[in-house]
Amino acid sequence: MAEPDNRNSIYHSMQMKVQKRFSGGAQVLASYTVAKLIDNTNSEIKLVGSLSGAGRRNVNNLRGERSLDAFDVSQRFVLASVLDLPFGKARSCK
Repeated sequence: MAEPDNRNSIYHSMQMKVQKRFSGGAQVLASYTVAKLIDNTNSEIKLVGSLSGAGRRNVNNLRGERSLDAFDVSQRFVLASVLDLPFGKARSCK
């Protein structure tokens, strides 16, 4: 199915990262993202709307068709850790 080329999307985000390294070779990383994805490109939802008769209301005002995307993740927190093992290449066992 051919898609029209008059679609657009806008993505805004704020990202924060905190990283702590310890003397024994351990690391802890915490990151937090707040974001918003706005578009008029979600063809699956538009297709269902057009089949039910509630398709585009004004093709001359595509800005009015924008909304939050179905794949929008507004907040994400990730916590990761790394521990260096005392063996292997370039590491000496003490």
